[in-house]
This record gives sequence, C-alpha cells and structure tokens, in this order.
Amino acid sequence: MSWVNDARWQASELMVPVQSAVADALAPLRSAGRAVSEFNNLAGEITALRDENRRLKAAEGRVGELERRLADITALARVVVDQALPFVTARVIASSSSSVASTVSINAGRGSAVRSGYPVVNRDGLVGRIVDTGQSAARVLLLTDLTSRIPVLVGRGSLRAVATGDGGPRLRLSFVTRGATIAAGDEVVTSGAGGLFPRGLQLGRVVDDGGTFKVEPFAALDDLDHVSVLLHDTPVIELYGDASPGPRDDRPQRPPAGSQQGVSVPERGGAALSGARSP
Repeated sequence: MSWVNDARWQASELMVPVQSAVADALAPLRSAGRAVSEFNNLAGEITALRDENRRLKAAEGRVGELERRLADITALARVVVDQALPFVTARVIASSSSSVASTVSINAGRGSAVRSGYPVVNRDGLVGRIVDTGQSAARVLLLTDLTSRIPVLVGRGSLRAVATGDGGPRLRLSFVTRGATIAAGDEVVTSGAGGLFPRGLQLGRVVDDGGTFKVEPFAALDDLDHVSVLLHDTPVIELYGDASPGPRDDRPQRPPAGSQQGVSVPERGGAALSGARSP
C-alpha cells in the first residue's frame, strides 16, 4: 500500500498552496472579527462610562447644594455678640408675597421656644419678626411688608427714623428728624427703641431711589433659605404675647438643648457686624 501513501502525500503537498492562499484570504476577515469584538467591548465600556458620568454629575449637583447649605448655616453660627442672646436656626419652608402681605414660614415654632415678636435674621442682616407660631412652625413678617415698622439709626450720626415697608423691595424712611442729613451709602441699623428689636441689628443701606432716599435691605428677602430666630425676651415681648391660637403654657420657657447661645448680630460678607448693644 506504499503507492497509496505516496498518493496521499502528493495530494497533501498539492493542497498546501491552496490552503495558504485560503488562509491569506481569510486573514482580513479574522482581523475584522477581532475588531468587531473589540468594538463591542469598547461600546459597552463607553456606555458604562456614560452612566458613571451621569451619576457623578448628579452627585456633583447634590454636593454643591449641600456645600451651599453648609456655608449658609456656618455663616449663621459664626456671630459676635455683646449681649448673649440665644437663638434657634430654622429653614424657610414656604413664602407668600402679594400686595397684601410679605411673609415666609419656617420650620420652628413654640416647640423650639419661638414666640411672636422675636426678631429673625440671616447671615446678611435683619429679615423681619415672628408674627404667628404653631407648635413646629412659625410665620415671619418680612421687612418689606406694608405693616412693618422698625425704629432705626441712620449713618454715623445715628439719626433716628422709622424704616417702613411699602410692599416693594425697599423700605421708606419715615419720621426723620427735621434738618437731618442723609446720604446714599449710609448704613441703617435697628435703634432698639420700643424694645421689640435689640439695638444694632444690621438692616440695610440708604440708596437714592428716583430722588427719594430709601433703604435697600442687606438680606435678599426673595431668596431666603436658613434664618435664625433671636430669642429676645423683653417686657415688650411679654406684652406683645403670642398671636397664634392655642394655649400659651405649652411653650418652653428656655431654649431646647439643640439651641445655640450667644447670638445677636450675624456676620455679613464674612466679617462680624459691629454695633450690637443692649437695648
């Protein structure tokens, strides 16, 4: 059977060039197959990276919001006082602004020792005062409300006047001493007259509003987030009472354990405000 073996080897030798040619012809196809497989793998990785990028962007936005809130709360906490007023920090949960009233609601009430009449500030200055309280919420009358009247001192000369809300973004100056000199840029602080507000709370700056001097509040009243309620107990507050319904004997007489001490004037623009004195 040697001739059969010889014939088989001769046939194999004849097929070698054919097999080589076929292999050479199929080489691009094999390369294309590998490229398609790698492309599919890359496509999967790109999809995974896109998903990860979306998650990172969402987390970045959340981190930015938390950083902003932390900065706001930190600014409220970094305060300097001459009189050690306790305070309660709260968050604004609703707002109402119309031709009738300008108010916001906060998530602190009688359960946090908050009472009607207490001043409300934020990191920039005075915001308003508490006018209604519930057990876990309260309503703040803003400076610009039509019924807001705040005794103030204007400029370095401490000219006495009353800052009056007129429903707009700025306050009018009423009851100015005759012959008094007021200039744009004069700072306005609470005078403490009447005992409702402590003396020296930063309120705003005098601006020329079409030939009439008005007060531009330091606090951005249309963009309030966190505020502090100053637990400013005076005989006037006792007489003012609590206008909200419900028994008064359920209000704690001292601030809760979470309240902080030693606050009357918050920082504005990173520097401590000065001028806070006992009324």
